[in-house]
Amino acid sequence: MAENHTNNAEQSKITSEDFVDFVVEYDAKLLELATNNPDIVIGYRFQSNLAIIYVRRKVADSIINQLTVLSNLSYPLLFGISDIAILSETGILPIQNNPSLGLRGSGVLLGVVDTGIDYTHPAFLYEDGTSKIKFIWDQTDFCGKIPSGFKYGSEYTQEDVDRALASGNPLTQVPTRDDHGHGTFLAGVASGFERETYEGVAPDSELIIVKLAPAKRYARENNMLFRENAIAYQDTDILAGLFYVVDKAQELNMPVSIALGVGTTQGGHDGFSYFPINGIRRNLVISSACGNEGDARNHTSGTLTTNTVYNMELHIAQDEPGCVVYIWGFAPDKMSIGLVSPSGEKIEKIAVRNITQEKYKLLFHDTTIWVTYYIAVDRN
Repeated sequence: MAENHTNNAEQSKITSEDFVDFVVEYDAKLLELATNNPDIVIGYRFQSNLAIIYVRRKVADSIINQLTVLSNLSYPLLFGISDIAILSETGILPIQNNPSLGLRGSGVLLGVVDTGIDYTHPAFLYEDGTSKIKFIWDQTDFCGKIPSGFKYGSEYTQEDVDRALASGNPLTQVPTRDDHGHGTFLAGVASGFERETYEGVAPDSELIIVKLAPAKRYARENNMLFRENAIAYQDTDILAGLFYVVDKAQELNMPVSIALGVGTTQGGHDGFSYFPINGIRRNLVISSACGNEGDARNHTSGTLTTNTVYNMELHIAQDEPGCVVYIWGFAPDKMSIGLVSPSGEKIEKIAVRNITQEKYKLLFHDTTIWVTYYIAVDRN
């Protein structure tokens, strides 16, 4: 059952800059800490033993140190929007136009987790003017009903959208919009009806849309993303969006393909993450845009054995105000780091202390370095 926004204290906390987001084990310790505790909100639960929680920032470190943080990161990773290839470059047209195959998306849902959608666009309207969009969850909107299982944003159904379209002034009834256009473009490429100059890959599919909330300021600052106009989303909101689409597909008893048009240079990029819903649900496929940074040398890898040293050279732009570097390994292995500046100033091997931030100064470069270790949890 969806709920209204009136007097919703939990939503106010979830969307507040005073609360930070984590993915943790849903266990007895979490319930003990959260009971009658105004500093913790338990958000969406998934896979029966995991949850997204929101913790008051000023007490976050003390609370998180008592819990099992699945991501082994103290703050969310950030994702930005990715480039998307046009239809003709994918080679899909010959398959789509083969009448014997009938691969046009009929009976399939297409989920888009991105910047939202222009639901008034003709690409998403049937001939009678009604919408092919089954659900919209706008994480930034507080005018509609909160979707069941979640505690923020507004959900609009196909009936809501159809009423809005018929009203002559749709945005007064369903005020969600795509201010960037990326989500609308992605939905059009994947599912748009044939119009004069274009057609989507699966034009007979129906849509479930998630408009992501922009990353909070604390997450941007912790990831040293200082450009105000940079588009960024938190992994916790993306994760919630993915499960929203999956839950709706189960509710409708339909197969779903999710198009994720965001990406990040952060994280291990090793195939392991806490977005593990591909393998646990039938009739589910997730496709992610690859972006266009393959030649940017944002990643490196190597193999360490006991008591060996691996040298990694970082090139930081002259006027760069800050950057974040993640170094990943596999549980139960542990790694330590040291640093050498361009002038030869050294920070010797830094001892491993779980989720404890160490601060260092490079005097010759007027640079401050923070080092935080996260000891990996072997979930296997």
